[in-house]
Amino acid sequence: MTKYYLVLILSLLTICSFGQSKFKPDEEYSKHSSRAYKFYEDKNYNQSALSYDTLFYNYNGQGLRSDKYNAACSWALANDIEKAFVYLNKAVLIYGYRCMVPPRTDLWYPPV
Repeated sequence: MTKYYLVLILSLLTICSFGQSKFKPDEEYSKHSSRAYKFYEDKNYNQSALSYDTLFYNYNGQGLRSDKYNAACSWALANDIEKAFVYLNKAVLIYGYRCMVPPRTDLWYPPV
């Protein structure tokens, strides 16, 4: 069983190390992203999450990894764990992980 987990972890690390996003945000994207993050800062998590959804819809699913991660945090705090994991998957597995937030200081996700 331990070997299985070791292989799984190594596989995920290999996949993550090659994921790169080539998306370049324009001014309109940046404004919308800032507005979504402002909702988050104001603790209006549902509106923040919906704003991120609209942002990614307008850009055909593309966006910055940090915005995908922020969307995951917003959905988690809006109590929609399934959507939170969808965006977390996109932020980490698809675009690659490079220590965006130290795991022990990120307290946005409720315990599962």
